[in-house]
Amino acid sequence: MTRPSLAVAIAPFEENGFDFLQWKHRMTLSLRLRGTWDVVTGAYAKPLQIRDTEQLSDWLMRDSDAQQLIAMSVKGEAMNRVLLCSTAKEAWDSLISRYEGKGEKQITHLMADLYRRNFTESEPLEPQINQILLAAQSLSTLGSPVPEKHLAFQLISALPDSLELLKVLLNQIPYAELSTDRVIAMIIDDERRRVRASGDSPSAFFAKAAKKSEKGKGKDKSGERERKHCTHCGRDGHEKTFCHKLLVEEKEKAIKAEKAATAAALPPPTTSKALPANANANVATAAANLANTDRDAPRIEVARLYLSTEAPKMIPQNDQAVIALKTIELSGADVSNKWIMDSGASRTMCSRREWFTHFTPLSSPISVVLGDSHSIPATGTGRVIVRMCAKGEWKH
Repeated sequence: MTRPSLAVAIAPFEENGFDFLQWKHRMTLSLRLRGTWDVVTGAYAKPLQIRDTEQLSDWLMRDSDAQQLIAMSVKGEAMNRVLLCSTAKEAWDSLISRYEGKGEKQITHLMADLYRRNFTESEPLEPQINQILLAAQSLSTLGSPVPEKHLAFQLISALPDSLELLKVLLNQIPYAELSTDRVIAMIIDDERRRVRASGDSPSAFFAKAAKKSEKGKGKDKSGERERKHCTHCGRDGHEKTFCHKLLVEEKEKAIKAEKAATAAALPPPTTSKALPANANANVATAAANLANTDRDAPRIEVARLYLSTEAPKMIPQNDQAVIALKTIELSGADVSNKWIMDSGASRTMCSRREWFTHFTPLSSPISVVLGDSHSIPATGTGRVIVRMCAKGEWKH
């Protein structure tokens, strides 16, 4: 069997070793095809008898051929390891030990890379997904397999924030039906849909996404602040957590809730009690007054207040200064059957029980303080019909 005379290099694996298993598979096939695989694994050991020059020459040629192929297919740190080896088997074992991993340290490294990896929109998602699958496969090779459900959840969480709607749809998949194949299929289908909707070719679509991503990386902290958007008030520059409008609204809600709780704690209003025997007569009298308003209904007249126009006089009284004001005078000698308008009064009050057409007694009288500092009891609330002079005519 004639072996190829020239080595065909295989694309080097990444520095972090995520695609080492793929590289290892391609390299194994190539070494088998060239007939040098037994030299690499040690199955065809270097002859110890120098007398058998033909066999030694064959081994040296195979070993050199394998070393050349390995050296042409690695880079960076991997190349430095190969330079320190004298045989193809030493180079192969060194790479296997470093990138395929042995022990807890390699497992920890692969676990960290697996669960911290995030996808980017500036590159196709399928190769990025394959990196996670490869890391999971490496962990399985080292005796630490990743559960199917965990791997599916990691694929979902690695999606960028711009694909939040896709994340929501994937998270709605029933747990029993969740699988990596289904998640991957939905992710790839969504990416193809977005590429078609853009109207660009795949290469142009990802080129634009990469350009947009680079612009975002070039912004300073002020630019990062501008990118913040509040979903509550719709303004840029801050997030919902720090929204002033939301804080004010929450404070107002708390105040309203406190007022409602206070109102609920108050005793219910007293129901109307039965009117006395003469109540019907009072109501009839009020109705009659309403029918003959031009003659009998009480009128509202304006109280005229006369205050001193002179400077207040300070009158000593019990070592205290008292301001002397003239007595308030009302127009009209008799106001017992009339209403007096007072813009400073806190409530409208009436002392004529027979004027009420509706009356509800209070459960307990309320003390009303008058202008001369003495008080009178208020016994109930209700409705009184009155007339008022407007533009020279008395009207209800």
